[in-house]
Parts: sequence; C-alpha cells; structure tokens
Amino acid sequence: MNLENLKLSMKRTVFKNFHFNEQMKNGVKDKVRSSEPFLKKKPFLGPLLSAAFVAIFFIGTTNFVISNLTGSNNGSPTNTVLDTSLLKIIEQEEQLTGMPDEYNAPSVEIALQAIPFKVKLPQELPFENNPFTVDYIQDLNGDGEVIKIAFQATSKNPKEFQILSLQVTNRKSELHNGEEIIINDNIAGSFGDSQLIFEHSGVYYLLDYITDKPVSPEQMKEILIETARQMI
Repeated sequence: MNLENLKLSMKRTVFKNFHFNEQMKNGVKDKVRSSEPFLKKKPFLGPLLSAAFVAIFFIGTTNFVISNLTGSNNGSPTNTVLDTSLLKIIEQEEQLTGMPDEYNAPSVEIALQAIPFKVKLPQELPFENNPFTVDYIQDLNGDGEVIKIAFQATSKNPKEFQILSLQVTNRKSELHNGEEIIINDNIAGSFGDSQLIFEHSGVYYLLDYITDKPVSPEQMKEILIETARQMI
C-alpha cells in the first residue's frame, strides 16, 4: 500500500470520527506561544517548567483546602496586632470614655485572620447548627494588641431556641467562682450554670450554651467539655 492509500485508509478508520475544531486549534496556538521563549533556548525547559508549575499548584491547592476544611489555618499567629484593613468600625452613637473600638468582619474567615492569636472553632455542636457568625471584635486597649472576639452559632431548626456563644480574648482574665473541672490532662476550667471558662496558651475562652430544652447540670457540663476539647 503506497503512502497516499495509507492516509486515505486511516482517515476512514482510525480518524473517522475525529474533527479538529476551532477550540482545539486555538489551544495548540496558545500552547505554542506560551512555550516559544523556552523552546528557542532549550527545548526541554518548557515541559519541565510546566510540570513543576502543575506540581506546585497542586500541592499549594491541596494544603489550602485541607487547612480550611480542618480549621488548622484559623487565626493568624504572624499578626502581632489586630489587622483592621478588611474590618469595618462600628460607629457608636455616643462614644463614652474608656469604651473600646468595636469592629464588624465581613466573614468568620477574615475575622480569624485579622486577630493576633489563633482560634479554632468547634465543628460538632450539641445541635444541628447554622455556621458560626462574628458578633463583634473589640480593641480593648486601643493599640490593636489586646483583643476580644465573639462568635455565635444558632440552631437550623427555627422552632428551637439553641445558641452556642463563644467569647475569646488574649487579655488575662480571672476564672469565675464555679466548679473546677478537667478538660484534658493539661487544662482545667471553671463551670457554672450554662458556662465554661478556660485558658489555653495565653488565650481565654468563655463558652455559653443557651437552650430551651431540658438539660441537667451534668449533661451541660459534658456538652461544654466536649465542645472545649475541639478548640485546643
């Protein structure tokens, strides 16, 4: 079979349903243009750098997704002061002496990155909950170093009244005169009514579980301990 007959035969069989459309043509042109600077110098650099770029992109994307899904990237340990660049100050009708500046954050993620300490929000609550929201961020001394931040999560069921509120600060705080309880081997807390206060790595937490359901003191204690353990 001569070359011409071979080409005709392949068109009728191997490439019978293949069509080189306009999108594919443009893709090849773009690939050639993007590779030209490398191909003119050393032909092997184009594929090599492309493979390296894909590997770096894949690793970076994977780490980003994992850190956000697990909450391991919550908080900004590199910040030494509150980053207010993406926050909105809450205007007070009457600014009283000694009142801290208060901010809103457009999202929980931005709030967690703005504060100068790390906070890991609990993922499993005692009720089916809406995502956490930020109530406020306070600059307690006006210098961006001592911060208080408050979150809350509500029940997805509109017929239920269930709220888990969380306040976190890097200001040294006294634990209230409640029952001393053990959260883990290294951390103790103070429990009373519907609240649990504890300190971890210089950061103070106040958990408050408010519900219209009947919950015994022992059940409340266990709920708050299990929630606290997710944060440390």
